[in-house]
Amino acid sequence: MTNTGNKCKYGLCDGSGWVWVTPVGGREHLRYCKCHYEAEKQKRFETLLKESQINDMRHMTFESYKPQHQTQWRAYEQIHAAHKGYYLFGPYGVGKTHLMAATVIRAIGKEIVSVIITVPKLLDSLRRFGDKDTLAIETLAYEADYLALDDMGKHKVTDWTEERLFMLIDERYKRFVSRKIHTSVSSNLPPEQLSNTIDPAIADRIRGMCAEVFVDGKSYRIRQ
Repeated sequence: MTNTGNKCKYGLCDGSGWVWVTPVGGREHLRYCKCHYEAEKQKRFETLLKESQINDMRHMTFESYKPQHQTQWRAYEQIHAAHKGYYLFGPYGVGKTHLMAATVIRAIGKEIVSVIITVPKLLDSLRRFGDKDTLAIETLAYEADYLALDDMGKHKVTDWTEERLFMLIDERYKRFVSRKIHTSVSSNLPPEQLSNTIDPAIADRIRGMCAEVFVDGKSYRIRQ
C-alpha cells in the first residue's frame, strides 16, 4: 500500500485508499475505502469528459439561448423549469443541442456529474480505445448522474452499435426507475419514428425515461 498524500474525505483511511474491516465472527482484512471508489469514478469521468463536447459548448447556456419560434419558447420554458430527462426532437439547426448543453451546464453548476456527447462520437470512442479505456467510458456512461446524448439516430446501425446502445440505455433506464439518474436525448426523429431506425427496445426505454419536447423553427445556422 502506498500513501498517496490525499486526505480521505470520510476520515476512514490515511490516504492510502484502504481500510481494515472486521466482519462479525470473521477475520480482519483489508478492503478499498469509499474514497478509493470516488477517485476511480472521477478518473472515468475525466476519460469520458475528454471525448465529450462540453468544453466547446460553454457558451450554450440558458441565458444565451434566443428563442425565435413558439415551440422554442415552450421548449425553453419546460426544460428550464426542471432538471430531468428530455427527448428533444425537430429539424436541423433549431437549437436542440444548445438546450441540451444548457441542461448539462446547469447540472455541472449544481455539482451533478454530467456529460454531453453525440451518439456517433460515443460509439467511435468505444471503437478506438482499448478494452481498459472502453470499460472506463462505458462504466461512467452508465453511472453519470446526468447524461445528454446528442444526435441519436445519426450513427451507422450495426449489430455492434445496437448491442452497445441497448446495454447503455437499458442500464440507465434501470437506474432512472430507482430515481438515481437522468438521461436526455436529442434527435431529428419524432419519438414514434425512432424505433424505425434503432432497436425498438432501445427506443421504448428512451421514451420511458424522457419527457418529449418538440423544437421547430428556422435553422440558426442559416444566415438571415
